[in-house]
Amino acid sequence: MDHCLSDPVLDNGHVFMGADRGSLFCLDAAKGEIVWHYRQAKHLIAGAVTVYGGRVYGFTDGGGQVFCLDAKSGKELWSVYFGNGWGGCQPLVCPQQGSQACVIYVTMRDGQHEKKPVSLAAISWTGRVLWTFHTGNVWGSPIMVNETLYFGSDDGYLYALERAS
Repeated sequence: MDHCLSDPVLDNGHVFMGADRGSLFCLDAAKGEIVWHYRQAKHLIAGAVTVYGGRVYGFTDGGGQVFCLDAKSGKELWSVYFGNGWGGCQPLVCPQQGSQACVIYVTMRDGQHEKKPVSLAAISWTGRVLWTFHTGNVWGSPIMVNETLYFGSDDGYLYALERAS
């Protein structure tokens, strides 16, 4: 197994762990055996992944890739690239009321999408970028409270954005 870098995530009897060389492992928690191994590229998966609705959402550190995998098979369902953005933070997945759909929020440092700076991105559950927001570099994961998204930036501000932004 590669050097494991991320916090482990336990979901439905499986442990998900990011590693160097673009690897993500899914282990059977009871047996300790590898269920599947995903390798995307040369970039680290240093931040914890988020598992929701039978999907695994993660972000490469240095490669600027947000990815979505099938939790059972490890098959890539979609990915979005943000230039050479650095992640390392756990994606926030927020369900949409009355639907199985969700919105994935990721924070980054030095990211770009379509040649524009990005610090925060909202991505649909199908992999479409809904919107991006730029501040200084964002080092931590966002949180959602009462339809307001909160995150801090190294520009010295705490931001509060309405979910519909």
